[in-house]
Amino acid sequence: MNEQSYKERVFDVADSIYFEFIDNLNDSSEFIETDPENPKGTRNTEKGSELYYSIENKLINLLIVEDRKWTMKNKTIEFVYFM
Repeated sequence: MNEQSYKERVFDVADSIYFEFIDNLNDSSEFIETDPENPKGTRNTEKGSELYYSIENKLINLLIVEDRKWTMKNKTIEFVYFM
């Protein structure tokens, strides 16, 4: 999987998890606020940004570990096959 694919997958999943969490809060004002530059829109607060990037980083680490396991597994299979 190339780097762009990782970034797209991570962004999509992190975004989905983040908004699932936000949508289920009784009061999301700790995480999102009205965007002063776009009164019809919202933006993350500092805490909201920290949460989003925390989710994103955990997903990146998970994909890296899973990719390494897959790569190691395939190299082992190739090594056994060619012995």
